[in-house]
Amino acid sequence: YGVTPGGFLWDCRVSAGLRMLQDTGHSVAEIADRCGFSNPFHFSRRVRARTGESPRAWRARVWAA
Repeated sequence: YGVTPGGFLWDCRVSAGLRMLQDTGHSVAEIADRCGFSNPFHFSRRVRARTGESPRAWRARVWAA
């Protein structure tokens, strides 16, 4: 599939986090914890790498649409 097992796991965790950002009102810290990230900063870095936006900015844009 062209991705390492670790990369696949991170992708799954970020995808789950983005779904939770879209579908719930949980804080970024709560979502990071529920998705298995060691801290909210690590989650935020992964989200920014995927979307180009911070989790809060991404959520605001998605909710506004």
